[in-house]
Amino acid sequence: MVRTVILEGFENRQLITTQSKVEPYNMYIMSRDISESWSYLTGYYEGIVRYNYQLNQVDQLLIPNGFQLSSNSFYNEYFYCSRLMWEGKTANLILNQIDCKNLILKDSITLKIEDNSSNPENSSLSETELYGLGERYLVVCVPQIESQKFTRHSNCILVDFLENKYYSIPEKIGQDDTFLNVNNIKVIDKKNKKFVYFTTGSLSYSNKKNAWNHREKENSNFTESIVIIDYNLFIEQIKNDLPISETCIVDQCDNSESFVLENNKNECVYWYKHNLRDETYILKMFNPFSENYLERIIDGKYDVIYFFNDDLYGVKESEHTQVLYDASNNKELYTVGNSCYFYYGNKEWIVFFETPTNSFNMKWIVYDLIHNKEVASIESPHPTVDYIKENNTIIFIK
Repeated sequence: MVRTVILEGFENRQLITTQSKVEPYNMYIMSRDISESWSYLTGYYEGIVRYNYQLNQVDQLLIPNGFQLSSNSFYNEYFYCSRLMWEGKTANLILNQIDCKNLILKDSITLKIEDNSSNPENSSLSETELYGLGERYLVVCVPQIESQKFTRHSNCILVDFLENKYYSIPEKIGQDDTFLNVNNIKVIDKKNKKFVYFTTGSLSYSNKKNAWNHREKENSNFTESIVIIDYNLFIEQIKNDLPISETCIVDQCDNSESFVLENNKNECVYWYKHNLRDETYILKMFNPFSENYLERIIDGKYDVIYFFNDDLYGVKESEHTQVLYDASNNKELYTVGNSCYFYYGNKEWIVFFETPTNSFNMKWIVYDLIHNKEVASIESPHPTVDYIKENNTIIFIK
């Protein structure tokens, strides 16, 4: 049976899950005290928090002056965060590197970026994306500043913390795509072999589906790609100013298709693809280490779909209910009312929350599907909820 743990002491702070582990820790990004005033220029975040799930202990590292941006992963025990310091129209993007295993603030590098389009508090540079690739490398994606351009980013940069240098990443990917539309970068490894994988696309799934339904911008290129490339080759290509080859694209969508989601589990990359023409859905998997490739058609159309513990689940929504399904066989698992929302779960248990009409608190419920009973519940206005697969434990932080 699933266990539950409640961690208290963060009532005035927001903790952001990272879906990353630095064994034996779960890692979280911590906001400033929300009861105190703060501004965009000082940054909303103050540090990182570690939870040792073996010893049930919590510790934290505060970042001097706080930060506004952070990487969305802690790959290979390193985390990156940044803050913007302005000199007129020039932004100094100060990049900090954190050793999460030893909880130490390490090196920093500053990038200078010009933004003549707005004042600092309204600058789109606040949407800069950071993707950590381990101890040495960080990818920085600078958002599109010019409104007439239609890519997500204006420039993408590889930062080498060992050389204390940075390199502009070549834009071209194969014949039809561009790195300026990258929206996720991760690393998967096995023993001494590593791969970088990422997705591209200028539109979100919902926006692309809407554009297709209304046949908007039929002459526009809304290409999406899933790219998997050897880690060392990825770095080498960038440093030699060489574009990514067509052979590294493992799947692609034209204007009539879209990737609903992608994920990696262990050494495999999974993705779920929607054909907008005939309303079919396909689940695909690729293992870059063995080069094994699988795909299967998914029966049933879901409003929300997600991976959990290597399995695929779907949610169908109606005006009054949400129904959770095992998407591998379209089997119904559980139904909640229209004031409730699924968070995650599997074939044995689920987590969902409800928002009472006259309360600022959300009620979170853990429900055992095997024994058909509520296991635990918690009420809080902004709890953090996380899951530890290693000991089958749900954490509530408040």
